[in-house]
Amino acid sequence: MKKSVKRILCLILCLCMVASTGLVSVAAELPKVGGFAVTSFEDRRIDLKWNAVADAKGYEIERQKDGSDEWTRLKRQEDTTYADKAVAAGTVYNYRVRAYKMTGVLNLQRAYGDYSDTIKVATKPSDVTNLKGEATGGTSIKLTWKKADGAERYAIYMYNDKSKDYDKVDTTDKLSYEVKGLTESTEYFFKVKAYHKLNGTIDSEFAKISVSTPIGDVKNFRLVECTENSYKIAWDKTKNVVGYEIYKLNIKTGDYDLFRTTSTKSYYFKNISENYNTLYKIRAYAYSGDEKIYGVFSKPIAVGTKPQAPVDLDGAINTDNGVSLIWTDIPGVEGYEIYRYALLDEKWEKIGVSDEAYFTDKLIENVNVYRYRVTAYKGEGDNIFRSEMSEAINLLYTPAEEPDSIYDNSVLKQVGLIGYLYDARYKCFYTAEDPWQRNFGYNEIYDFGAGIVQMFIETLRLKFDYDNKNWMIQVWKGQYGWVLIGAEIGIYHKPADRVVEHYDCVPDEDRLRMAMTLEKLDVTTGEWTTVFHRPYGTYWWITGFVFGNEIGGFDIMNAGATIDNLRVDCRITMKDYKMLAGVTQALEENDQYYTTKGLDVFFKFRHGV
Repeated sequence: MKKSVKRILCLILCLCMVASTGLVSVAAELPKVGGFAVTSFEDRRIDLKWNAVADAKGYEIERQKDGSDEWTRLKRQEDTTYADKAVAAGTVYNYRVRAYKMTGVLNLQRAYGDYSDTIKVATKPSDVTNLKGEATGGTSIKLTWKKADGAERYAIYMYNDKSKDYDKVDTTDKLSYEVKGLTESTEYFFKVKAYHKLNGTIDSEFAKISVSTPIGDVKNFRLVECTENSYKIAWDKTKNVVGYEIYKLNIKTGDYDLFRTTSTKSYYFKNISENYNTLYKIRAYAYSGDEKIYGVFSKPIAVGTKPQAPVDLDGAINTDNGVSLIWTDIPGVEGYEIYRYALLDEKWEKIGVSDEAYFTDKLIENVNVYRYRVTAYKGEGDNIFRSEMSEAINLLYTPAEEPDSIYDNSVLKQVGLIGYLYDARYKCFYTAEDPWQRNFGYNEIYDFGAGIVQMFIETLRLKFDYDNKNWMIQVWKGQYGWVLIGAEIGIYHKPADRVVEHYDCVPDEDRLRMAMTLEKLDVTTGEWTTVFHRPYGTYWWITGFVFGNEIGGFDIMNAGATIDNLRVDCRITMKDYKMLAGVTQALEENDQYYTTKGLDVFFKFRHGV
């Protein structure tokens, strides 16, 4: 019995050994798999098929990533189709398949046929996702999307209304693309796909989107016509809009109120008051369904009736500065154009523009009769509207010779050594042309410290802006020490950005023509008599001092009252009418009476600080 059991166990062991040999391939006469092909492929799937092999028990499918030497068995199966769902997007794979049948003891051994031909297939790139569009201007749209796996580039298409199909716009390897040259207020349709060229050109599916460009800005908004009681505004047509809204400035609130709605490209205003001026702006509108949508407002434009012609044109000749012109300012205009006619040249020419009712012609060189006229204007660029010309004025320009020097260095040279000279005519002392004081400029602290050195003076400060500088003309009069009375006029300026109120003595090119007379009141008769006179000439600082004591010996308490018995008769010639306007305004602010003649201003300074 024991021997029988041993024989049975030995037989079972032998059978197992035979069965185990079924895992080893043995030669079999099976034909090569034919008809091996790809039936479809996506970004994450490849479908394969092949022809059935007679007597085959099943098939082994193997895959190799392109560029690798290693083959991987995917599956053994009986079916003649296979779906590989473990692939990556945009990747090239090689596939092969072979048939097998079972042979050997108990049919436990596989016998394989030859491999099929190798086929190469690339998966698609992933589809474009999250496609978005945004108008980046009235005529451009920017498309963006997420990265598609396996994509090398992206193709952008736009729908063409004429061909009724999508036209290719461009390709890019970026994740965005800006389409330019579009039309405002228009809906556009786009589609984008990913593709690669790993095994031929292979595309993803399209992603589609529609985007609208915004309503366009109104362009070339302008004043096209104006008379003394009417005007007309116009603008270029904005595509694909319903109409336009015109807004007018509300002077009381500072806001713009809706004035008119129109579908035309212009608007005519009639029966307007003379010299009227205001601001308008405009925007286009359309509808999206029942909703009214708007474009951006234009820049405001100044609009008004035709300006009046300038009147009261007058002129004065300044040897240093040429010819200065002045006329009555016209409210509501943007500026003036100045024209000159030289009899020797026999032609009118535009010589400049001014935004104020002043102008200086510095280009005068020859002895000649010059004619001038001025026109006012509104608008800007190509849309300037001018008034009629003013009446012309004639001016004979003859350069005057410089007067003899007012500084006489031949007398009392010992006095000149300390910076003062002597005028024998009026027995007065005066400063030399370029004294040491010129290096220090002037500020109010100097006046406050005058009493320390026994100077009891009153002063007038005329401050104004001119030629991008802060100017000051200062006048003094009073008791200088115990033995001298005198007067001064100084010309100073400082840069406009200098915060500290310290002024520089002007350089030679900014000196002014001046004359000065110090007068004294006879309290008995009430008449003013001349103490001394300083002649008309070019100065930065005109001075004069004579022996005398106006405060009654050393009676300091009565100094103010006695100094008030002195006054300075001033004549100062300005560079031009703009400078004259600055000085006269300063005089008015200081309650000083004055008169003008041409560029000369005359005033008598008595009361000061």
